[in-house]
Amino acid sequence: MRRVPLRLLPSSYLSEVWTIYLLYETPMRYVGMCDRCRLPIRFGFLMFFTMEFVVYFVKTTETGRRRRGETGGIKGLTQAGLARTPVWLRVTEWPRFLEPHKQELPQVAALISLPNLAKSYKLGPPGSSEVLLSILLNSLSRVITRSRSSLRDGTLNAFDQHRLNSFIAGRSSRKPLIHNLREDTYKKYSRVLQHLMYYLFQLAWLKRGPKLHYRLTEGQAIAMIDAVHTALEMSAASGDRQNPDHTKEIRKRLNDKCLILMVSLLDHKLYGDVYDSIVVSFLAVMGIRQDVTSSNAQKLSEAAEFTPKLSALIKMGQLLIAERALLAVELDEADVPAHALEEMQDRFMTKDTRSPIS
Repeated sequence: MRRVPLRLLPSSYLSEVWTIYLLYETPMRYVGMCDRCRLPIRFGFLMFFTMEFVVYFVKTTETGRRRRGETGGIKGLTQAGLARTPVWLRVTEWPRFLEPHKQELPQVAALISLPNLAKSYKLGPPGSSEVLLSILLNSLSRVITRSRSSLRDGTLNAFDQHRLNSFIAGRSSRKPLIHNLREDTYKKYSRVLQHLMYYLFQLAWLKRGPKLHYRLTEGQAIAMIDAVHTALEMSAASGDRQNPDHTKEIRKRLNDKCLILMVSLLDHKLYGDVYDSIVVSFLAVMGIRQDVTSSNAQKLSEAAEFTPKLSALIKMGQLLIAERALLAVELDEADVPAHALEEMQDRFMTKDTRSPIS
């Protein structure tokens, strides 16, 4: 059996190797087997793949698809064309979700296209949808900053940070969550959460745009109503400069409601259609991109270009979970952060949990 070090593979194969790693995301030392040839697949600091596996995988995924002239567009991705659908799209089921809306993909993609919020906030009247959205997104930014501070200052201790970094139920990771990222990285990661908030606000609150499928849980619906109503209070109090303490109290309450809302979106047991989750449908919409060969056409992102966005969502989700555990103690929902963290981790942040993250 001939084994090939990753660094010696042709550059055209590297994206395919990265794709299979991300499609079957596992701990770094996991050893799996190729379903076809039953040869070992090893992931670690010294990545070795059998040449037989690499050739097989490349032939059946992106490079092979391009050589056969197949595309990642919506056209031809109906049930009749399923045999020619790329592996990545069969795994995500994006074509099934987006097929009913293939004539309005630009409008679908617009559901995550953030407007000029600073301009909207200045021009919109108090309580308008533009002002409410701006208030919610500003609150989300404060929540992210608060979460980073909690990890940096050790408010969530080292044991909890190891547990936070695990995707296996009931177990901690050998390494703590890496949270000391560069500012530009956090800015890019935060942008994904902002897009999710905008998508939720447009689709579920304002009922604008194409009628995409989703089904909020009772907890998610209540959390959304609480957050928007608190944003309305914030909008009404923003001009009251005579009572700054009242405004500060509303801002703190809004931040908490926003945190609870975003975490609730991850807490969704998927027993029916996976696209009941608004997070899963958001990922499909985020996968739509402009076809560079045509100004009027859209394509679906390939695995290698989409997975950084997915990684950003998971990383930011972990930060929000950490802050939600601290809030649980503040709200007398738990005695210590570890209890709340472990309960949330095992319920919807680990593998095999029927959740959007899983």
